Amino acid sequence: MKTVCSAVEGEKDPDPEVREAAREALKQFKNQAVEPLIGAMKDADEKMRKELGKVLREITGKKYKDNLNQWKDWWERSKPESK
Repeated sequence: MKTVCSAVEGEKDPDPEVREAAREALKQFKNQAVEPLIGAMKDADEKMRKELGKVLREITGKKYKDNLNQWKDWWERSKPESK
């Protein structure tokens, strides 16, 4: 999970190459990245929420853009059960 959180932090980097590398890494984590990405939206500015929403869409196929509440509601209904 630490690696996922590091990749989420990379999405916040001002360098576009770092953000692109972080995005590609997050796509590899798939469902493991969803909750940290949604959590990161909470304190993000508008521009960052849009970027995080794009990554979430790429991972999930859902089109909630930067709407934090829609992402949270969807994830609560859809997340895999913990074992």
